[in-house]
Amino acid sequence: MKLINFRVHDFNEKFSVVDGVLFDEIKWRIQWAQSEHLMLDFSRIKLESTVLTNHPELYRFAKMMTYYCCPKKVNLKISSWNTTHIRFLSIVSFIQDFIWPNQLLTAKMLSCVTQKQLQEHLDIILQRLEMGVAGSTQRYRFFVNALQDWSDFTRRKLLPKEYDLDVNIDNILTKEVRTKSFSLIESQSGTWQPLAPEDIELIYNDAHRYVYDLADTIIECQELIRNRPLVGTTKGQNRGQIRSDGKSKELFKTLRDMEVPMIDSETKLFNFNPETKKVKSGGYACGWQFRTNINITEVRPEVINLKRACIFLIGLFTGMRRREIAALKSTPAYKKNGDWYLAITRFKTSDDASGLGEPDEIPVPQIVCDAINILIKLFHSNRQQMNSDYLLVSDILSLKHYEKIKIKTVGKDISRYIFDVAGTNGHSHQLRKTLAWLLISRSEHNIDLIRQLFGHKSYGMTLRYILRNELIVGSVMELLEHNYTEDLNEAFQSIADGKTAGELSSKIKQRMDEQNYKGQVLATDIESFIHEAIQAGVPMFISRLPIGAFCIKAGEPEVVPPCMRHSNSKLPQIEFCDYKNCSHVLHNDESISNINSQITYYKEKRRYLPEEADDSVVAYYETQVIEHQQLLERLGKSQSHVVKEKYIHG
Repeated sequence: MKLINFRVHDFNEKFSVVDGVLFDEIKWRIQWAQSEHLMLDFSRIKLESTVLTNHPELYRFAKMMTYYCCPKKVNLKISSWNTTHIRFLSIVSFIQDFIWPNQLLTAKMLSCVTQKQLQEHLDIILQRLEMGVAGSTQRYRFFVNALQDWSDFTRRKLLPKEYDLDVNIDNILTKEVRTKSFSLIESQSGTWQPLAPEDIELIYNDAHRYVYDLADTIIECQELIRNRPLVGTTKGQNRGQIRSDGKSKELFKTLRDMEVPMIDSETKLFNFNPETKKVKSGGYACGWQFRTNINITEVRPEVINLKRACIFLIGLFTGMRRREIAALKSTPAYKKNGDWYLAITRFKTSDDASGLGEPDEIPVPQIVCDAINILIKLFHSNRQQMNSDYLLVSDILSLKHYEKIKIKTVGKDISRYIFDVAGTNGHSHQLRKTLAWLLISRSEHNIDLIRQLFGHKSYGMTLRYILRNELIVGSVMELLEHNYTEDLNEAFQSIADGKTAGELSSKIKQRMDEQNYKGQVLATDIESFIHEAIQAGVPMFISRLPIGAFCIKAGEPEVVPPCMRHSNSKLPQIEFCDYKNCSHVLHNDESISNINSQITYYKEKRRYLPEEADDSVVAYYETQVIEHQQLLERLGKSQSHVVKEKYIHG
């Protein structure tokens, strides 16, 4: 579908954004795959007490900007409708956050935006970033996206003249500003907060598309373009345009006739359509001639997208740090005992003083093997020219000839890819925590997701497979330590000191005694507990109950807690906890105290019931008192025992 140039377009003429969706429609429902669609609803954009559609010229501005952010329209980096959606949200945020507060409601007012206004707004965003205000990272990225797009569309003369941005944004988004903002975002990223499962699913699907649907074409096109004939004199040769005549005519035919994969039913990954233009030429008497070229500027952005997709997959499935990913060698994964393994350099800490690390190997799923092979092919020529054996090198050769990419570049690539696809602020360290969180998750959707990610038929198979990767198991431990260190140390130390009660307490205490337990609990018994839980093929579950006790469910699939039996769930449901009859509850001093309080509470409720009270209510209160007293007796903490203890310690 031909690109509309709004600078010369008659808005009385109807045209389609995609097949079946007119530009004039308030809602763009875009069906981009058989079971996938995207809704861009301009009617829902709120501006305080009004809506965007009540301001026609601003409404048109938003629609023009969104149209040019559709895949392969103008920004050649955009090859996914998910990214288009993020750009749409950027435009909405820009209007709500900057344009509306400044009351720039007409085209004429928009064209009068000054550098000072934009600079002041950016300063506010940066101040919020420095203060760590929630949402400031996303606000910054949305602002930069929209401002860059507006400037780009103006430069390319695609917007009506009255909508042009007459500001050089390089004076605002300077190198210093970008460096500062990246450092702030990096330092404030919630690396302990895992990415949402729905975001992981979205990004994984996009990366999967690159690896299995688009990679071959991107690699082939990059090699063809990289090796195109040199033009010019021996003093100043360069790789020129792909023309229908001259040295590049064969390459012209190859690209023109190439079968390019489709992004959707209408859009190709690369639009290698010949374009004929009248150009100046010193070799003709008239000084002009017509030349037919193929535009190849689409290729490099897709090389970057493919690289980022592969790095994301490696980071997600291996548990490696940025430094470990940057240190990967250009060596394929290998088979060992029927499984795929990857040779890595493992650093014990992110700032290993020796800088050398230790050789190691980790099991990887098939998709990581394929991502590694793609990166080997993608940068093969650059690797040869730089005499480098690293997997990741720069896609453009520089005079400095770095033999591998910087550690920060790995982080930037992952962060940018996550944001472009899902609009989420992501950090490379979050990938390790995300997979760890999915493994100990309480959500049935998460269990199914982690199984699908690894391509296994059962969740248990996935966990047993992951157990062999100490980096991922280590990530599980890190997450548990961060979220549960205080609680678990308290719980397990109480077991060791004989201060807890119940069946679960006895089992753990027995194991501690068998191991001649000494010293730090977390580094010994809990770690073995986690390994056993993962090996058992069921998700780990740890949570405090309202009563103050702990619910710990791991392994022992034949022993089903009452809350799971009653709710038909695959995981404990603490809101339905029957702590009086569940063997998975670890009672401590706090819960014992609260059980006694419950007895006192129900006794008081019974005492103050009127004589005419319903028999069922009376029976309920009496039953609660009896059941709680029986629980204390089973725990060896009868009320008389508790009173005696209080007297002794009084």
